Amino acid sequence: MIDKIKKVKLTDAIISYAKSGKSDNSKLKHVENALFNKSDVLYDSETKGFQVAKTGVDTISFRYYYRINGQRKNITLGQFPDITVAQARTLAKEKALSVANGNNPLAEKNKTRNSTQLTLKVYLDHDYSLFMERAIDKKGYLAKIRNHFPELLKKPLAEINKTDLVKWLQQQTQQYKNHDKGYSDYSIRGRYSALKSLMAHAVRNGAIKQSPFDRMEKLDFHREEMATQQVKRHYLTIDQQRNFLVSIENHQEKLRLERRNSQSHGKPYLQDLDSVTIASHHKPMLLILYYMGMRPGDVIGLEWEHVIDTPFACSITKVLEKTRRKIKTPTVIPMQNK
Repeated sequence: MIDKIKKVKLTDAIISYAKSGKSDNSKLKHVENALFNKSDVLYDSETKGFQVAKTGVDTISFRYYYRINGQRKNITLGQFPDITVAQARTLAKEKALSVANGNNPLAEKNKTRNSTQLTLKVYLDHDYSLFMERAIDKKGYLAKIRNHFPELLKKPLAEINKTDLVKWLQQQTQQYKNHDKGYSDYSIRGRYSALKSLMAHAVRNGAIKQSPFDRMEKLDFHREEMATQQVKRHYLTIDQQRNFLVSIENHQEKLRLERRNSQSHGKPYLQDLDSVTIASHHKPMLLILYYMGMRPGDVIGLEWEHVIDTPFACSITKVLEKTRRKIKTPTVIPMQNK
């Protein structure tokens, strides 16, 4: 199929279909399975030298090819879907401008890596930053590594070992035991996990052969007061439950009263809340939390398609926010019958 395709304006949809062939869109038939076999290539019709190729069993890479002194060179821009076509095309245009100015992007890239020995900081600022482009909190995630591993940033990535990690953990744990602000078990786990994810990416990317985290034991935090906190946890009493439900209705009435006051003081165009059953989103959200025990993040992200209501059963079916990166299977949470 690829022999029949010379150039096409690359898009995310085209690449997704070209590698799988799964689509009902007849307009994509011309690229069906065009990236199915290793070494298959699609050339972009918009930017000269910009292409996407299947470089591994599950790897699709963006590349830019150019000529220096008559010799063809290829430089990898990133992998799909870690970066989008638009992002890769922008990088390709930057490389084209560099070539036009008489530079060799591939030689510059190799020179930079060799001169810096690919330190943690270099990998964080370039390869990993590009990989995290689609992350919801990219800046915050990268900041965990940049701000909390200062001694490791200048060290070559391949030289970071178990001793470095143990030493870092000892320092963090000491501040944790001292009850220092910003050193809760949750915070330390987050920083530890952030660097662990970067190292795993470096292994997949071929930057290092093995992650130092492979030799680390599981993090274990214990504090006497943690047991005390668990003892304090208890189910709501009947009175507490009643007060909770009453407070929801009181909030509803408070909102209706405020709306009436607003309407009578120059804002008659506002919707009348006395004529609706639910005055705000707070009531259904709180009732779902109360009756179904869901996490706040899952309730905030609810959509109508997650609610399954049939004569036989009623439930909420969605991928849970806390585990959605690892577990893509929706969880079925039955609704309580009243």
